[in-house]
Amino acid sequence: MFTLFGLVLTTIGIAIALRGWSAPNEAKRSLQWPSVDGVIRTSGIESSESRTDDGLGTVRKFTPAVTYTFRVGGAERRRTQIAIGMSNLSGELAEAERVVTRYPVGKHVRVYFDPASRMAVLEPGNTKSANTIVGIGLGIAITGGLLVLISHKLG
Repeated sequence: MFTLFGLVLTTIGIAIALRGWSAPNEAKRSLQWPSVDGVIRTSGIESSESRTDDGLGTVRKFTPAVTYTFRVGGAERRRTQIAIGMSNLSGELAEAERVVTRYPVGKHVRVYFDPASRMAVLEPGNTKSANTIVGIGLGIAITGGLLVLISHKLG
């Protein structure tokens, strides 16, 4: 049972890491995207709680929630992505507050958009956020691999 679960985790982790591997390159490419003026429409922090079975109890995560609008080709667009990767995911309240402080409601910002897709970001080239995806994938894959090893040692 642990072997199967470990293999599934390893496969999922590798898939996430491989998908995320392109995120830092995409973040770098976003520096070449055209940009337009935009306006911050909403800015706040969302929180969520989850219970864990590992003795940590309740874990609370804080996420910066920023919405902005901009116009391309005469059409208004609304987006929420700050940077490529998992930039809107945060665990610490202080980090989420730092992000939200940069984007108060009504602030005029530069919005970088990919003409070939519907992607837009406020922070082009932010590879720190993009690397988060790779790290999470590798963490899941390593956990799965350890479960397989433990299962073989016990079995």
